[in-house]
This record gives sequence, C-alpha cells and structure tokens, in this order.
Amino acid sequence: MQEHDIHVITRVYPANLTRNTAVRERYEVEAREIRYSTYRETLFQTQASAVLLGHHRGDVEENVLSNVFRGVGPLHLSGMAVTGTVNGVSVHRPLLDLPKSQIYDFAHTFGVPYFKVRGKG
Repeated sequence: MQEHDIHVITRVYPANLTRNTAVRERYEVEAREIRYSTYRETLFQTQASAVLLGHHRGDVEENVLSNVFRGVGPLHLSGMAVTGTVNGVSVHRPLLDLPKSQIYDFAHTFGVPYFKVRGKG
C-alpha cells in the first residue's frame, strides 16, 4: 500500500459495543462517533483534506427509507450528498451513482481487493 501512498490506520473498538448487546439507537450513535473521530484523527495524521467513503446507490436508497421510517419530513429525505461535511469531517462519496454490482464487477475485473461488511451483502 505504501507504493500508492495509501495509509492504513487501525483502531480497536470497545468490546462492549456490538449490535447484539446495545440498544440500536445507542449503537448507531456510538459507532458513528467512533468512525468520525477516527476520520478526524486520520485527516490530522496524514494532513489530508477529506475522507473518501465507499457509499453506493443502494446505501442512498437505504438511507432514504430509514429516514422515512424515522419520520423525517419530506423535505429532508434526500439521503446522502456526494460531498459535504459530517460531524466536522469533509467527506466525498464518489461512488454514490453506482450500483454495488458495478463496483464488485470493477473490483473483480481489475483485481481490486475488498471485503464485504457482514450483514449488508
């Protein structure tokens, strides 16, 4: 990864924070804070200006449905933006317009390693 100037930074998550043991809302809030604090630390350590996230079209659809079920008003259902600031972190989501299948096809064609998030296919 160093030949491509890609930094790998790991972080150990609290053992007591799992989807099976935490109230769903608490889990989501704490997991989001862990992610974004990791992003902030990484940006600081690497002097980068933004984080690239791998959200795809299916994630946008899931986000909109989640907002509907949480009772979010119709003016705020848009899902995710391609660029923006979340919890003080500048984020870019360059894959938002692509279906997950197209991303996997690209990875297979060009030998790009990836992992699947458990429970999300």
